[in-house]
Amino acid sequence: MYMDLPRRHFLSLAAVAAVTGCTGNDDSGATEQPDTETPTDSSTPDPAVFDIGRYEAPERVEVGVATTISITIENVGGRAGEFTAPLYVELPSGTVQRAATVEFGQISPGGSATIEAGPLTFAYLGDYSIRLGERSPLTTVQVVPLSLVWGDGYRTPSEFELSVSEPELQATIEYEAGYGSTENRGPSGDRYWAFVDISVTNKAETTMSSPGASDFDLIGTGATYDSYALADDPIDRGQRFESGDIRPDETRSGWIVYAVDSSLTAADMRVSWSATIADGEVAAEWQSEA
Repeated sequence: MYMDLPRRHFLSLAAVAAVTGCTGNDDSGATEQPDTETPTDSSTPDPAVFDIGRYEAPERVEVGVATTISITIENVGGRAGEFTAPLYVELPSGTVQRAATVEFGQISPGGSATIEAGPLTFAYLGDYSIRLGERSPLTTVQVVPLSLVWGDGYRTPSEFELSVSEPELQATIEYEAGYGSTENRGPSGDRYWAFVDISVTNKAETTMSSPGASDFDLIGTGATYDSYALADDPIDRGQRFESGDIRPDETRSGWIVYAVDSSLTAADMRVSWSATIADGEVAAEWQSEA
């Protein structure tokens, strides 16, 4: 959507020299000469004056996804001129960064020029203010969690690659009860077990501590579920996911389980991961393909 802006002028500076004549009496008795004015040339056009005519920017962008901003500059002055300005982005933390220098080139009087600024990628959640030069912000972009399909990988700013599988629903789980016997156990109330497989790979060059099971929430219709701490591992489910140090290129994987309302299906669910790191908050969500 193109949005009209309040009038913002960018003036191409022109030096103006004021010339004055100065006369007086001297010892020879010369008479005073009258002051004269330098005639003005009424045909000289006004200098180039630039307005931001319009811009196009998304209101919402997913974290880590590149986008562009379209900006149109109009020359409302009387001469041709070039317009160049830095593009600044203010992060949710308040830090201002110079994202790019945009060059519109030569614009004739009454003409306009449009550029696509970017690609711009926002690494953290929150509101980003974008402005051209030292003027007030053109727009504010809201950065929201990254939306992924089950099994897709998300590369975090801290260099973890995360993926989450589609939930598998079970009314009960089978576990060893002792003396070679097994028993079935279901969650309390009208609920099912929902198992998801988590994979975390360290893509950094140093050993790091992985996210934990509690960092992943399952979201159903009208409810958010925390991971459930089973006392016993189910038979034939493999290894549960456990956090810990991960060396470079090493992967930790395993299941996390939730006790969810029995009316839900996998299509009703999504799994959300979020974390606060040094420079801000990040988040991603996995769900069925729309």
